Amino acid sequence: MTEKLKFARRCDECSKGMNEGYIIENGMQYYCSDKCLNTHISHSEYLTLYDNGNGDTYWTEWEEIDADDYYTADGLNSIAIHPTGKTIKLK
Repeated sequence: MTEKLKFARRCDECSKGMNEGYIIENGMQYYCSDKCLNTHISHSEYLTLYDNGNGDTYWTEWEEIDADDYYTADGLNSIAIHPTGKTIKLK
């Protein structure tokens, strides 16, 4: 099985790249699993934020990944800012 090399987001708990997971409050936080989510908020808190689908907190899958701005499996961003301010792209 081939592991995906590009990921749309990075989990705020374990720092791994992810193409599916929880978005909390319209992108303030991202979690790849129940385990990572429940480290920060309980299931009942999640349901309150989810608000029966009317809130800005939900589970999703990202199908399209930006060709230039993505994360690797270990959570590194493809675009980094060097301390000098220069933008550096991973290859």
